Amino acid sequence: MILPPSPPLRPTLWRAGRVLAHRTRLRLLQLLIECQDQTVCVLARHMRRPVSAVSANLRALEARGLLRVPSAGPWVAKQAKGSVNSIGNY
Repeated sequence: MILPPSPPLRPTLWRAGRVLAHRTRLRLLQLLIECQDQTVCVLARHMRRPVSAVSANLRALEARGLLRVPSAGPWVAKQAKGSVNSIGNY
């Protein structure tokens, strides 16, 4: 079954602010800015949180256009989108 392409994201400042108001999500974004290409398992271990909780928080950041998720085989590395300056000016 082939799924139709997803519509382009239209992030708004309000939605991005709500996503970033969560302390765990903000910390995850900080970790990804400091060290690009981290897997969910590595981030979960570093944050001492369940993988499922970290994954849900990363999906919320990705939905607002704050993360880039290039997939390479079975492993998916998460990356902060843009530079530190561009995120600070978001």
